[in-house]
Amino acid sequence: MEEFLNNYYSIINSVVVFFPAIVGVFVLKKYSTTSIKYFIWFCFYVAFVELIGAYNFYFDKFESLSFMKEFLKDTIFETVQWWYLILWTLGSTLFYALYFKNIIKGNSFKKVIKFANLFFLIIFFTSVIYYYDAIVNKPPSIIGISGSILIFICVLLYLVEILKSDKVLSIFNSVNFYIASTILLWNLIMIPLTFYDVYFNSSDMDFSILKALIYLGCNTFMYLTFSFALLWCKPQNN
Repeated sequence: MEEFLNNYYSIINSVVVFFPAIVGVFVLKKYSTTSIKYFIWFCFYVAFVELIGAYNFYFDKFESLSFMKEFLKDTIFETVQWWYLILWTLGSTLFYALYFKNIIKGNSFKKVIKFANLFFLIIFFTSVIYYYDAIVNKPPSIIGISGSILIFICVLLYLVEILKSDKVLSIFNSVNFYIASTILLWNLIMIPLTFYDVYFNSSDMDFSILKALIYLGCNTFMYLTFSFALLWCKPQNN
């Protein structure tokens, strides 16, 4: 299993991450007058983050780029932690907060998201300043947990609003419902995993393999569901 993950993990994960972006190219025109177009652009953004974030893989794979690995040694760029911290942990969390704030109608729910978003930003930048040395190697769990909680709040508020409205009658034809429910399930699995992560280290191969398999399974489910929703649903239902 360890050999399989070493050889194919990055390839499989990249394929499933790129899938919604590829689908988005074909359906962008269909959703051009709806809020879903912003989510499609976000799928392009995720694909870009994944493409550039694999630069260490490129350095190992192509001999002509191997000199870059030595050049970046002992710098913050030696690992990709900084890249995913800024563009994924921060970037994706802020996107989901703004996206759900935009599609939610109730002002009281919008205010809750606004304050939860502010709280997350305070935790993020405080952690970056206070734990700067640790961030170079591994960002503190509080950042990922607080971001997941913010997304969790946004999704719950959206689902509560939907359940209280007539939109619940066509809920299975809504792209936003599939986005929200998928992210909810993803976070329900990943938040506990993040809590357990503080009790283990990289030398514990059993936990590392289990974590990689769970993460790969969750990503595969999430991005394939996004792709299905974009293909299946119709603009007028959102």
